[in-house]
Amino acid sequence: MSVPRAQRNESEMEFLHNARTLLTFTLRKCKKLPKRFTFSVTNKITDLAWDIFGDIKQGNSIYPTNQHEVQLRRDCFLRARAKLYDLVGKVEVAAEFAPIEGEVMKEWMSIVHKEIALIKGVLDSDKKRYKNLL
Repeated sequence: MSVPRAQRNESEMEFLHNARTLLTFTLRKCKKLPKRFTFSVTNKITDLAWDIFGDIKQGNSIYPTNQHEVQLRRDCFLRARAKLYDLVGKVEVAAEFAPIEGEVMKEWMSIVHKEIALIKGVLDSDKKRYKNLL
């Protein structure tokens, strides 16, 4: 049976899907930037998007059984969140030099901010879930 749209909740794994969406969106948009920005701008942005996706996948792959593993998982998500803020800055600077449309920029930042919020939710959830391991 399907759930009515008004009663749907956010999936616990939405952060993984959104991270993948961010990566693919970033790769598509950077591909359209002029070639002269490849080494100075585009590579830095795409590498950062790959790193964010990798950190989130790594963090999700850790199933904590002790305090150290909880901290490793937390570190992965904190690193991903810090890189998301770095991505915002790099895209803003790129927009000053390269032609990035306002609607594209708005959608890009929407995906980034949604991912930041989802990671915050994961960190809060982990704090409650693994409080007996701390």
